[in-house]
Amino acid sequence: MVPAKGWIGLVVTMLALLGLARPAEAVSLWNSNVIGQNNTVGGSVTVGGLTITVTSCSAVIGGSNLTQSLGGCGILNLQLIVVTGTTSPEIEILGASNGPIFSTANTITTATGSHISEANGLDDLSIVLTVTSSTKTVNNVGATLTGAVSGSGSSSTKTTELSDISMGETIASARPAETGSISGLSLSSLPTGSYSGSVSANTSLTSPTASFTVTQDIRLSPPHEGIDTLALSNVIQTYKTPEPASVALLLVGLGGLAAVRHYRRR
Repeated sequence: MVPAKGWIGLVVTMLALLGLARPAEAVSLWNSNVIGQNNTVGGSVTVGGLTITVTSCSAVIGGSNLTQSLGGCGILNLQLIVVTGTTSPEIEILGASNGPIFSTANTITTATGSHISEANGLDDLSIVLTVTSSTKTVNNVGATLTGAVSGSGSSSTKTTELSDISMGETIASARPAETGSISGLSLSSLPTGSYSGSVSANTSLTSPTASFTVTQDIRLSPPHEGIDTLALSNVIQTYKTPEPASVALLLVGLGGLAAVRHYRRR
């Protein structure tokens, strides 16, 4: 019979290899811009063997460009958070204090002291995530968009407004075979009669890659009649990594030990 301590050690080793015990991380998506500086440093997290760094950020709020003099993306105080570190690492982008990325109920105070209502026009966040790894490859990239439409508008108006909460993204690497895209993802694909929730889509890469960029365009358009509140709550990005050979061998070994244990009992 295999000693209990041996089984415990093997299970702990397997969990460590899968990265299940990794603590969550949270950083600012983008630091405050410095006037006259072309680029500032974006947030960076490591999860499931992947290092994900925000390398570019621009934003439009209420139809107005958030220029460097107004504070740029940093004025939004958005967060980049690690959700899980399994074989499908996930990160989340959301607003400050777990609030929404965009909401037509919000008013932004810029670095110059001016105020911009997010209900005045298009709200658009464009970011580039650079993904690298020395130990893992990614063969599928997914996105989940969460948001809501609420207020006194008619059901038909709210249904139309669901399409105003949307996103798209493109994946690019040094080799054309390792590209992909997600387009037209919006809350309009929610079940009939639902005005809040999450929608997801993914794209497979023809060839797994360990280095690529994800360019995201996250949008909220103002409500058509101005009586509803639209909120784009968060975006979750999922990276599927093929199971490492070492983990597969460990699982085979565990199966073998179980077979030996069963044979000895007989």
